[in-house]
Amino acid sequence: MQSDHTYVVCAYGDSPYLRECLDSLKAQTRPSAILMTTSTPSPYLEEMAREYGAEYIVRQGKSSIGADWNFGLSQVKTPYATIAHQDDTYAPQYGEWVMAQLAAYPDSLICHTRYQEKIGDRITADTVNLKIKNAMSRFVNLFAPRCRWLRSRVLALGDFVGCPSVSYHLTNLKDFTFDDSLHVTLDWDGWRRIFQRKGRICYVKQCAMTHRLHEGAETSAAIADHSRQQEDLLMFQRFWPKPIAGFLAKRYQKSLETKK
Repeated sequence: MQSDHTYVVCAYGDSPYLRECLDSLKAQTRPSAILMTTSTPSPYLEEMAREYGAEYIVRQGKSSIGADWNFGLSQVKTPYATIAHQDDTYAPQYGEWVMAQLAAYPDSLICHTRYQEKIGDRITADTVNLKIKNAMSRFVNLFAPRCRWLRSRVLALGDFVGCPSVSYHLTNLKDFTFDDSLHVTLDWDGWRRIFQRKGRICYVKQCAMTHRLHEGAETSAAIADHSRQQEDLLMFQRFWPKPIAGFLAKRYQKSLETKK
């Protein structure tokens, strides 16, 4: 068991996919500690934590994604951490690949990876949206891993960082927290502020994790009630004047609806 990295599973409800996630974390070629935090405690979650040897911590107070993520990271005692999303799975080499990058660059801030998507039991082919995200990730990795201005300009065109794939160098992000007033774009806003810091953004070009798409996911609900569109527009306005932000937000929404 490595003593420098922790997987933080911010569990919510009794997800039917949680076991698959934990199985993938236990199968890592570079084992790390597992910490499960929750604001919705249940016997199911407590038993799952016990079965997989995870530390189990209950957060008091109203549940929100940002508050849960911030609490989870605040409980980590290692210099590196990954917020492992409970519905997603991680390739056996995920920790090995990510930690090789983070350890190689002492000034690293985060490391994210290429990822794939899953609907039901089927891995989907790369959509146009994923191909664009991969291209943006490779561009930043090649030309702007430390250039704050250029990588921020790329991020201003859309969120290309796969949130479940991200690992954090907490030593270099001691005062960082997610904005818990946001419900969908809090990760994009987090990268915006992290990208403005001095340090390196690392990237793993291998497909290192699988993101599950399902109707119960927060993103799916946000698209259905249009809060996704509202927060996307807000994010573009943080990068651009309002006329340009409005145009980009409409184009961005169309790209999210692209299925192939």
